[in-house]
Amino acid sequence: MLSCRSRLRTQPLRTESKRGVYGLIRALVDYSSAQVSAKLGRCSKCMGLSLGGAVAGWLVLVGVPHIWPQFPFANLVALWPASFSALWLLHVFTYGGRVLAAEHQAQREGAIRVRVMTRRRIASLFIGSAVLAIVVSIQSATGWNKCCSLSGSGGACGSCVPGFACLPAGPGSDCAAPCGQCNLDR
Repeated sequence: MLSCRSRLRTQPLRTESKRGVYGLIRALVDYSSAQVSAKLGRCSKCMGLSLGGAVAGWLVLVGVPHIWPQFPFANLVALWPASFSALWLLHVFTYGGRVLAAEHQAQREGAIRVRVMTRRRIASLFIGSAVLAIVVSIQSATGWNKCCSLSGSGGACGSCVPGFACLPAGPGSDCAAPCGQCNLDR
């Protein structure tokens, strides 16, 4: 399930290192790295934000020369969509890698009955999970099909796209009381 809730236990930065500023920098880098690792390829909200930032950046990059043909910082503006596009692709490929790693782990533990992970199976798993991550990021970026009808709510809230399950909305959800929230079924 793609979730923004970090499974990482966040610990306070230890600044009492004897190395002074370098110890603080090292602690900040370690903390930042742990946070990125915890969210990259797992957080549908972050995937949607990075896709939205990339699309907005490309639209600005295309639109600025039409509004101001002699814009002197066009190359600098190009960093915005390029960086968000790279972040979004990194999310998609990391999710695909996480699915492959989970499948390999399940195979080693005997939880699934696939004899051999062939190249064809690996490619199909990776492509399928990457497509799912793309659908999730589009859904998250646009808010499309966010709320769904739980059993007994009368069907007034809509339904989820394939691959999603309608679950009760948690705290902070935008869905009204009789409706549920679409979440990944994996």
